[in-house]
Amino acid sequence: MGGVSVSIAALQEAYQEQVDIYKTILQMAEREKNLLEAGQLNDLITSLQQKQDLISRLDQMDVESHQAVIVKYYRTTSFSLPRMIKAASLRERFELEKLQRVLAELVHVLERLEALEKENEMLLQGYKNYLSGVTSKQSQLKQAAKAYQKSKQMADLPEDRRTQNKS
Repeated sequence: MGGVSVSIAALQEAYQEQVDIYKTILQMAEREKNLLEAGQLNDLITSLQQKQDLISRLDQMDVESHQAVIVKYYRTTSFSLPRMIKAASLRERFELEKLQRVLAELVHVLERLEALEKENEMLLQGYKNYLSGVTSKQSQLKQAAKAYQKSKQMADLPEDRRTQNKS
C-alpha cells in the first residue's frame, strides 16, 4: 500500500503545482488582453516569453510514472479515477478523491484559460487586420502621391510634349 500512496500523493502534488502554474498563466493572459487593447506589443512579447518559460516547466513534470504505478496497482488498462475509486480501500478512496478534486480544479482553470486565450487571439487578429489596413492605406497614399506627382509633371510640360507622351 505504501507505494501507491506515495504515488497518489506525488501525483496530487504535481497536479497542484500545475494548477498553480496555470493560474499564473491565466493572470498573465488577463494582463496580455490589456496589453493588446493598449497596443503595447513590446510588453506583450515579454509576457509571452515569460509564459513560455512557465509552460516549459509544465513539460518537465513527471506525472506519467506516478500514473503508471497507480494503474498497475489497480490493474486497470488506463488511468481512470472513477474506476480506481470504486476498487480502492476506504483510505485509498479518500486519497484518490483528493486527487480528483485537484484535477477538477485543473480542468476549471484550463477551461478559463482557453476561453481567455481565444479572446486574446481574436484581439491580436483584429490588431493585425488593423495594421494590415494601415499598411494598405499607406501604400495607396504612396501610389496616389506618385500619380499626383506624374500628373503635375505632365501639367508642367509644354503642350507639344504632353501630346507626345500620350501617344
